[in-house]
Amino acid sequence: MRVGNRRFSRLKIGLIADTHIGRNLPRVVGDLRRKAYRYAFTKAIDIFVKESVDYIIHAGDLFEKRSMIPSDSMFVKEEFQRLINSIKEKDGKDIRIMVVRGNHDGTSDNSVLEYIEHPLARYLKVIGDETLRGKTELYEDGGLSVVAVGYHPYIAQKFMEIKPVIEESLSKASGKRFLILHAFLRGYHDLPPGIPKHSTLTLHDLEDLDVETIVCGHHHNKKEVMKFHGKSFITPGATEAIDLADVGEHGVSIIEDNSYRFIPVEPLHDIRNSIVSSEDAVKPLEWFKSNAEAKMSSYRTELDASGKTGILRLVPKGKSEEDPFRLNVELDSLIAKARESVPNLLHVQMENMVECVKQAFSKPFGGQDEFLTEALRPLGSLTEEAMSIAEEVEISLDEKASQRTGLLIKSDRQPFVERWMRILVKRARK
Repeated sequence: MRVGNRRFSRLKIGLIADTHIGRNLPRVVGDLRRKAYRYAFTKAIDIFVKESVDYIIHAGDLFEKRSMIPSDSMFVKEEFQRLINSIKEKDGKDIRIMVVRGNHDGTSDNSVLEYIEHPLARYLKVIGDETLRGKTELYEDGGLSVVAVGYHPYIAQKFMEIKPVIEESLSKASGKRFLILHAFLRGYHDLPPGIPKHSTLTLHDLEDLDVETIVCGHHHNKKEVMKFHGKSFITPGATEAIDLADVGEHGVSIIEDNSYRFIPVEPLHDIRNSIVSSEDAVKPLEWFKSNAEAKMSSYRTELDASGKTGILRLVPKGKSEEDPFRLNVELDSLIAKARESVPNLLHVQMENMVECVKQAFSKPFGGQDEFLTEALRPLGSLTEEAMSIAEEVEISLDEKASQRTGLLIKSDRQPFVERWMRILVKRARK
């Protein structure tokens, strides 16, 4: 696929990923979070206009398919058109936008990226799914050649199958050669707990590809550029905190010739993670309560002085001889009072990780993958197979869940039930 023969004296590329337009979690402040993702996207477009980029590469999860609404796709189209028009008026340049499908954009056969494609919008191209189908796909224009791979839940095996296709596409490339992925890379990314190997790639999977730059989406926190076997690995990260637990700056990146810059996007709302930890020492619940109250008071004072609006994630963590769930009741009352006294404090999300030392079993309070890994550990060697089923269920829910109940109908649910039964039978026979 040769798009054009434009040439630039200095090539400037804007990198963006994981914008998740339409996401509304946590639901209690869903409308605020939806606005925050849109706000970050607008600020990112402002940066690209100011920088007068020649290309935009979006490395996946443009949308949040499960919760997006029609106005979300219209918003993105209008922002992209604003970008195109602004740079044309300001600098006389016709820029191009490339988008790769991420896991939250749907599947290769049912992707919400179709909402932003249009025959007349020649400036935009969705790439990467033809490669997954085993077809050569090369975006080549203006001294830039791009090959992409859309998200696949079993990317480890799939990548080996399509690697010859990727190599064939790259053999036709000229100028600066980029590979765009929406996947975790072992050896580069900080992987969430419980991520199965079949859903990740390794640096060695990519070391012999004839590319100069590999851009990764899917990892929400930006990473410093890493050099490996003559390649530059770049992760721009998300434009906004995807989960309240995400820390660090979020923004976009600029590649100009051989230089790389990260440009932060100022968020609509400040998100603060405050951990009240006893460092595994056994403390009375009053200790956690008083320290949590101090954290809230400090943050309220900060918001009041700055005029900013904020969301606080409060995490009591440690051990106590008392029932930790009593802490929820007492802190809920304090949280309600804090919000009443400081309107700028939009939401407080408490995650009680205090463990009772008298309990024989300690509930794992991490993320969903961490919880599943711990819960499925008794399956032993069958754990990874069970994790695969859980991941497929999540994908199926994205595609087929009832709009009314959010659940799968019986015919869609039954194959998963049968596979679970086979796993349990295998385990019982061991």
